[in-house]
Amino acid sequence: MHRIIFLALFFLNGCATSALWQKNSDVLYITGFYFNKESNQLFVAADNTGFIFPIDAEFGEALLLTREVEFLPYFLDFKIDVRNRVQGSVRLTLKERNPTDELRAKVQSLGFATKKPNGSLSLTRMIKGERYIIEGDLPLEKLDKWYNVRVERPDSFVEVTKKVVATPLAITVDTVVVVPAILFLAIFSASN
Repeated sequence: MHRIIFLALFFLNGCATSALWQKNSDVLYITGFYFNKESNQLFVAADNTGFIFPIDAEFGEALLLTREVEFLPYFLDFKIDVRNRVQGSVRLTLKERNPTDELRAKVQSLGFATKKPNGSLSLTRMIKGERYIIEGDLPLEKLDKWYNVRVERPDSFVEVTKKVVATPLAITVDTVVVVPAILFLAIFSASN
């Protein structure tokens, strides 16, 4: 029993300090997109914010194909820096498990590949771009369903300062509370 308590106290000791250093993130809701074929730029609307990503033509064609064929989109590891530059990965997975030969050939010509173990066809691209404020209307393809994307954002100077100041306090509190508790339990278990 006392070993379980020791483990719990050690676990709690690390939680207070590590919780301070978790990354800040926001959730953005993608409401629409537009692919400009001439410039190979992807415009993405999220709430009142817009993003512009230079992308390759095949990925742009795959995005346009989403108007006709159903794909499952995944947004992975998106981060934004203090200069409003954003980067992350987008994965499109064909929802159809048994596509026709024509559809299979079409998506494979765009770079889709079979992924193991389920054999689905998917395409992943790392994209980098910039965030802008949207003013006016853009000719966006409005999405029927909004997609949420978690975007890791940098800490402000004040947030970093709070963490630097709070971390020694957390370590001190952990030491003042946990070490005497462990010693008390050690003495208590030795006397039994």
